[in-house]
Amino acid sequence: MKKGSHGVTRFIKRMSTGKNGDKAGYHYSIDQTVIDNKEKYDGCYAAATNLDDAAKDILVVNDRCYLT
Repeated sequence: MKKGSHGVTRFIKRMSTGKNGDKAGYHYSIDQTVIDNKEKYDGCYAAATNLDDAAKDILVVNDRCYLT
């Protein structure tokens, strides 16, 4: 399976093992370092815009969007 930027497979580490030309076997495990890194941003959101207004004014408008 391909690893996508938003898919659960990004948290799975695949390790292949094989000896002396034998067919490699795969072992899967949870990649806790990826989880810990993504966890730093839990609850944080970004606002992107092409407006030239002050950041404070844009954030006020953005907050109003979530209040309705």
